Amino acid sequence: MASIIEKIDKMYEAHTQDEVEAWMLEQRDRLQFDDANVRDYIAVCNELGSFYRERSRYGESIHNYGQALEKTVELFGTRRVHEYAVLLINEAGTYRYQRDFARALANYAEAQEILESLGLQDSYEYASLLNNMALTLQDKGGEPERALQLATTSHSIMRREFSGQAQEAISLVNLAAMALRANDLDKARTYAQRAVAIYDALGKTSGHYPAAINIEATVALKSGNLQAALEGFMRSAAFTKKNFGENRDYASALMNMSLVYQMMGDQKMAAEYAQRAAEIKGSFQ
Repeated sequence: MASIIEKIDKMYEAHTQDEVEAWMLEQRDRLQFDDANVRDYIAVCNELGSFYRERSRYGESIHNYGQALEKTVELFGTRRVHEYAVLLINEAGTYRYQRDFARALANYAEAQEILESLGLQDSYEYASLLNNMALTLQDKGGEPERALQLATTSHSIMRREFSGQAQEAISLVNLAAMALRANDLDKARTYAQRAVAIYDALGKTSGHYPAAINIEATVALKSGNLQAALEGFMRSAAFTKKNFGENRDYASALMNMSLVYQMMGDQKMAAEYAQRAAEIKGSFQ
């Protein structure tokens, strides 16, 4: 019998985003008071948390992660389990997108303590924790050395345990972003290209794929290759809209396109994309 996650994956393959959302909500409501299928309820809430985060619907994301965390404690009778740590990491990602860095870092600290107490320092979840903590510190600002150290440690674990897989690509995107912020364009380009190559080989299914393309495009922009930059931002926008709708990342890609058109001297296109980006961002206020 297919697991609930396998069923969700099949829904994504054959249905629209609205249909997938409606189906998951139906499953969540059906499973909420089903004591025999608590794990399925937790899994659906977790998937909904991710679904809403990628679509910039943060309140709904946090609500579903909260439901999953609550049920996990009911199931195991404690917070100190692998499943609870993973949910904390996922919820922290939404807090980071909201720029609520204090809550995100608190989640990561608790998850780190749990995973270390379970001896899981070489796990994908632990590497992901370090990677996302580094991203949060980078966004927050003020601790660049610590952020780089965490990202480097995460990448070492990923490369050792998951070389050539999507897990490694995620850490490469993070390192590329940090190199870009430090204006080390060669390193940023190299890391981003390696990440894109992995995603291309795996079928371009990851939500981190457009981030890697964005970094490549930004490097091209900083290097003066405006046409390559524009093409990259267009690819990122198209992928994001197709897979996640008109979210904040899509609006950011449009703003980047506006900037390139402005530098190219096409003020009409620049104004159109800037206006559309502002409209989308305004809808999430």
